[in-house]
Amino acid sequence: MAIEGLPDPARHRPCMRCREWFEPDEGSAATKQSFGVAGSIADSVRAAAGDARVGFLCHRCQAVRRVGRVVLYAALGLALAWAAFKELGWL
Repeated sequence: MAIEGLPDPARHRPCMRCREWFEPDEGSAATKQSFGVAGSIADSVRAAAGDARVGFLCHRCQAVRRVGRVVLYAALGLALAWAAFKELGWL
């Protein structure tokens, strides 16, 4: 449940995705994701140096993110399977 009123920055955490403030037990730490080749290279360099960019995600935003990822990978898998069947002449 998001914090009503003024949050205490020493006690509450802002969600990276929805920008609402939560108690620390209402979410977990997650690494901030970069996009593109240069961003992934920079992330791997930061991870090797032990300086990962970590933020807070509430449980609801984590669930939305997880469902979106499952849908994306399922669509990609179906497209690849369709292309393979088409190439083999089964369709």
